[in-house]
Amino acid sequence: MYKGFATRINPLRPIPPETSAVHGIADWDVEDKPPFDQVWPIVEKQIESVDVLVAHNAPFDRSFLPETRKPWLDT
Repeated sequence: MYKGFATRINPLRPIPPETSAVHGIADWDVEDKPPFDQVWPIVEKQIESVDVLVAHNAPFDRSFLPETRKPWLDT
């Protein structure tokens, strides 16, 4: 069983206040975090090692990630 991976990513643009109101993450929370292109190789290796991807609101997560042939389980 895979235990998971979590990190914050710097979007390299300002986070709108209405977005911060939803998830509580502001610009200062990600200013020292890596951008997506630096995190993706880590995520890609982890995707290769699992049989299924599990996410809450999977369609939202899928909209940010490159296509994969792995099945998704939406919780």
